[in-house]
Amino acid sequence: MAGVTALWDDNYKIRWALALMEDKAQRWAQNQLTRMAMEVDAQGRITADELRVWNDFETFFGAHFFDHAEQIRLQEKWAKAILVQTGSAKEYYMMMDDLIMKLGYPKESNKSCRKSTRV
Repeated sequence: MAGVTALWDDNYKIRWALALMEDKAQRWAQNQLTRMAMEVDAQGRITADELRVWNDFETFFGAHFFDHAEQIRLQEKWAKAILVQTGSAKEYYMMMDDLIMKLGYPKESNKSCRKSTRV
């Protein structure tokens, strides 16, 4: 029974996310909602993993809308920012915290603000 609940939860989250999409993602979302209604097995279950499993949906969505160029720009900014602090410590901390969040680095990540001097 727990598996059925987990699938329903993923289904609910995916439908909710698709329903809230706007702008250029809205048309794409409508197509996915249509697929969810049409691509089902004999028991009425959605057959496409990317529209049935939340983690697969996140990957599927990212493949369509992730800005790889922005990611590269943020990584370059990160590389430059860790070498030089301009302004107050508070401004530097806020800038670094923002970069860490945008780059998706977890707080406990081994990505550090200091370059290693080990050889």
